Amino acid sequence: MNTETQAISKLFSSFKKEEPVQIDKLPQSGSDRTYYRIYDKQNISYIATVNHHVRENETFLYFTKIGKEAGAPLPQILAVDDSGIIYIQEDLGNETLLQVLESKGYTDDVFALFQKSLEALAKFQIRANDIIRSEEHTSELQSQFRI
Repeated sequence: MNTETQAISKLFSSFKKEEPVQIDKLPQSGSDRTYYRIYDKQNISYIATVNHHVRENETFLYFTKIGKEAGAPLPQILAVDDSGIIYIQEDLGNETLLQVLESKGYTDDVFALFQKSLEALAKFQIRANDIIRSEEHTSELQSQFRI
């Protein structure tokens, strides 16, 4: 186990009160973040993110909080390590909307999924805007962006 997976295992154990059964590194995406899928004893999976850009993580966590308040279907953040470099969140699965389109083609069912997604996105943007502009979040947002 390398240093990164040891740190993930430690963070996972701190909130789950059990050791992970398995930690798999996921394919690298277009950023500096590294993702891991973690499995517990019940074969429930979680996603660990390792990102050494702490300010970016803080902003992500802040906007996730706003998104959850706005009712967006976002994964729950379950644990963040003390350094702010690693966080663990719910795993929403492997399948993306694009993968559904590619496998099923341009069907009415797929079109309905896209409509549902766009409708949810529009509602989220309106709700999130109202939350961000509230007094409660104005100072926190200014702090995030140092304005």
